[in-house]
Amino acid sequence: AAAPAAATQWLNLPAFVPIYQVVTATCYLLTAYVLAADYAESGCAALLYVAGGAAWTALILVAQLLSVPGVLGPERALGGAQTTIHLWMWWHLGPPVYALLYAWAERRFGSSPVPAERRALWLVTALALTLFAF
Repeated sequence: AAAPAAATQWLNLPAFVPIYQVVTATCYLLTAYVLAADYAESGCAALLYVAGGAAWTALILVAQLLSVPGVLGPERALGGAQTTIHLWMWWHLGPPVYALLYAWAERRFGSSPVPAERRALWLVTALALTLFAF
């Protein structure tokens, strides 16, 4: 059904990718904030990994936005010719990894609060995994 329209030249919208990236990064940042607040309330380590995954995705999206040519000028603000696609791969790798970490922590600790002395260890681990790509 779409074959007749395959040769049609569509309108070029250069602002689409930056708008999409900003909206998606904002949604992930809000999700990370809500999950981190839920972690602070409950102390459940599994929530910290999901919050870390959302923060990871938001940071990667911002970096990927800077690597798209023509966003902040005629050249790329970050990286070279393959940077955008590499960051796209890291963006899509993050959430499944953090989902596996969530499942592991949920199985290991359940939904019971983690003792206060272990919370710092979980926080450092989640932050280290979030900043791994940088």
